[in-house]
Amino acid sequence: MTTSSLLQKISVLAATSAIAVMATTGKASATTFYLGNGLNLPQINSSFNYSEDGISLVATGTQNSGASRNVYQSIFGLGVANNNNIFNVVGNQIDGGTSLGETLKLTFTNTAVKLLSATFSRVGSNDSFKLLVDGNQFIAADIPGGNFLDLDISKFTFSPSPTGTVFGFTVNDANDDYLVKYVEVEAVPEPASVLGLLAFGAMGAGSMIKRKQQQKAMVKA
Repeated sequence: MTTSSLLQKISVLAATSAIAVMATTGKASATTFYLGNGLNLPQINSSFNYSEDGISLVATGTQNSGASRNVYQSIFGLGVANNNNIFNVVGNQIDGGTSLGETLKLTFTNTAVKLLSATFSRVGSNDSFKLLVDGNQFIAADIPGGNFLDLDISKFTFSPSPTGTVFGFTVNDANDDYLVKYVEVEAVPEPASVLGLLAFGAMGAGSMIKRKQQQKAMVKA
């Protein structure tokens, strides 16, 4: 086998490995975070931490001035507290009114993710939300469903799905208020990891061809 044909085979096998790697990374499984506490009694804290499938998440709160706000957590999910009273049902949602600009920030600390969907609770009639991705507005939209009792639960699927590490849920106007109960995400592999897999695939292809050549040489001998 000539050197040129050998290199050609290595190139073909490396390309095949690249396609296989990209196909594998394209099939990453979704991870769902339940942001509630599963308890009957709500709680308020400066932040809440979560970990699922090796993905770490920290939830914090801010207001329109940039000042920090405590985070409210109940079985219905997360909100932003404005007076640290766990029984203030309306005030502990992500809301407008005098606190227009409250934002629940979900920070993924060890990997970038695609945000596939968010499930809202305590959704009233005509509630809407804004999503900030790494500080930039991605979408402003109505939350599906809602009722006059302010008790609906509704899922919003993002299409296209935004990619980032910090996702901020805020409001459009003074009449909006809601909690975030679930988020569904998909980890995004780092470019270096993908390149490493491609290099490993190319090395494997080269080793395989070398073994075949050695076997042929032994047979001829």
